[in-house]
Formats: sequence, C-alpha cells, structure tokens
Amino acid sequence: MKFGKMLVSLCAAAFLIAGLAACEKKGPAETAGEKIDQTTEKAGQKMEELGNNIQRSADDAKK
Repeated sequence: MKFGKMLVSLCAAAFLIAGLAACEKKGPAETAGEKIDQTTEKAGQKMEELGNNIQRSADDAKK
C-alpha cells in the first residue's frame, strides 16, 4: 500500500514540475501581438460609436 501512495505522489510531483517548466514569460512578439489586438478592438469600438452617431444624425435630420 505504501508503494502505491509513493507512486501517486511521484507522478503528481512530476506533473507539477512539468507544468511549471512549460510556463514561459511572454516574448516581445506575443506582447506586440496583444497590443495590436487591443488597438484593433479600440478602433472597432470607435467606428461603431461613429456609426451610431451618424445614424442618430440622419434620424434627427428626417424629423
């Protein structure tokens, strides 16, 4: 019974170590990509706001 518990503990420790080893810091390309994504999202939001403002202006002009 002790051997089974020891085996499970060793396997758990091995998976934990492997998981921690797989974690890496973000590289410059990944950081730049995230910034591009954020900028694109902000631009899309601004375009949507602009479209809504144009639509409101057109609706007001019809009145």
